[in-house]
Amino acid sequence: MIRLDHAHNPIDRRVVATPGGFAWWYGEVLDEDQTGVVVIWSFGLPFLPGYMSKVRKGHAETPCERAAVNIVAYNRGVPDFYLLHEFRPGDVSWDGRGSWRFGNTHFESVDEGKSRRIDATIDIPLTGGGRLEGRIRFGGPVPIGTQGRGSSTHLWTPLIAPCFGTAMLREDASNYQMKVSGRGYVDRNASPQDLETLGIKRWFWAHALGRDTDRIAYALWPESGGPPACYGFEISQDGVVTTSQLELATRGEHKRPYGMQSFRAYEFKQHGLTFMKASLSDPVDDGPFYLRYLTRSEGYYGSAELIEPKRIDRGRHRALVRMRVQSDIRRNSVWLPLFQGARESHLRQLSRRFLPGRINRLLP
Repeated sequence: MIRLDHAHNPIDRRVVATPGGFAWWYGEVLDEDQTGVVVIWSFGLPFLPGYMSKVRKGHAETPCERAAVNIVAYNRGVPDFYLLHEFRPGDVSWDGRGSWRFGNTHFESVDEGKSRRIDATIDIPLTGGGRLEGRIRFGGPVPIGTQGRGSSTHLWTPLIAPCFGTAMLREDASNYQMKVSGRGYVDRNASPQDLETLGIKRWFWAHALGRDTDRIAYALWPESGGPPACYGFEISQDGVVTTSQLELATRGEHKRPYGMQSFRAYEFKQHGLTFMKASLSDPVDDGPFYLRYLTRSEGYYGSAELIEPKRIDRGRHRALVRMRVQSDIRRNSVWLPLFQGARESHLRQLSRRFLPGRINRLLP
């Protein structure tokens, strides 16, 4: 269902030309107060409306036809800014290694001996008329470890860890600003097969940032039934990756409002000893196929995600998902301003669509 790949191995570029495949890069800057920024740049992100439904109908698109950048900011554990922008294929490029362009937004990965830095220059227009601009930077050791065994085409790769990160974002139309520095984390996922074909019924990923190490854990429930396959990865200060088989115990199973199954707490164990554990409060992203949490436990803090691939892009949910995606290749939802941009400005942005300018000037 998943396999560890070397951090120095480039992704086979045929992945982004294979119908139904995917490749996404995930970066996170987070401080101990749970203030931070997540950035995802992607080809064939399964969460984009219409992508998985076309796979199921036998009319899969290629990942390079569906390129997107997702940026979410948190202020003391509360979602503060949200943007998911889908670009025209002609406005996107990737050299197959460490240089990406999405419109006016650029990502650059540079190796410097045993270390790596990734710089992102952000410049994305918002549907309400403003622009999100800024810089996001990561730097740290390149993880060193053996390549995972198995036949899965789904390759997961930690790219920088442990590392340091900074983010500076601004959006002038709403006077939004975010500056944060803290622990950083960068990884990638890629496969020429779609997420459903990989045989994953339920996917739980968690990572914990400690003083000297990063710990990452996966629990993957197979479509064929049975207990989850659980993997643990510990990355030391010098980038050495240690892998292990884990066991997962959860407490407080419950159903979220949109139908996702979750739990109140989890604990990964290795030979009876705790590898990672945390309690889960309310998710910071609560959807019909995806849940995201910010976590904290003794000596560690980080985040966690739950995904159910078969629930992605269902017809009953698609209109709700479209409300959160700004696209250059299709008409956007009239409700998009309610979800996009700075949290404090959502209602005011929406009002601009429906209320005369005279009334808008009276709004705070």
